[in-house]
Parts: sequence; structure tokens; C-alpha cells
Amino acid sequence: MCYYPVSGLKEGTLYQFRVRAVNQAGTGRPSKATEPVLTADPLQHTRTTVVKVDRGRAITVTKDELEGEVKAPFPPTNVHACEVSDTYVVLSWSEPEPRGREPLTFYVERV
Repeated sequence: MCYYPVSGLKEGTLYQFRVRAVNQAGTGRPSKATEPVLTADPLQHTRTTVVKVDRGRAITVTKDELEGEVKAPFPPTNVHACEVSDTYVVLSWSEPEPRGREPLTFYVERV
């Protein structure tokens, strides 16, 4: 199985992808396009709380609103290698709590 992380995508946007194989002889034909993929924050549900109030109404509160005073995010937790091969490692982690209001990006350091 081959993997290639695609970054720089915009949240809430539909994308389709194709892949081509390349070797010294040249570039092969493209694969069939993927099914459309909608980018979304997979942890959005963990940052939203719905508070039910009178007459069936509800108020949605996000952790972003509650963490407005947090400037720099806390460190990510549960950092671990979820896949290991002879030439690469795939890392996984849980996003920091509190995270602050600003969008998060991450960078990895080899130690």
C-alpha cells in the first residue's frame, strides 16, 4: 500500500484526486479519480457542546469561544507511531487542550 499526505487543502471543500506512477522510462497514465472527498475537521464534535434551554431551544457553545484568552496552544498528547515501514513512519497524536481560538498547524521534530 502506498501513502501520500496531501496538505494545503481548504476545509469544507470537495476534492478529487488522481495518481500517476513515474519511473526512468516516463510517467504512466493517471489512475481513475477518487470519489469526491469533503475536507472537514474530524474533531469538530469534540469541541462543540449543545446546551438545551427552555421550550426545546438549544445553544451551541464551542471550545474556541471558551478558550478565547489562550494565546499559544498546549502541546499535543498521545504522540505515537501508528505505522512503521523500512523507510517511513506515520505519526499520530491528539490535538492539544486547550488549543486556543486560532487554527492549528503542526510540525514534527526529529529528536
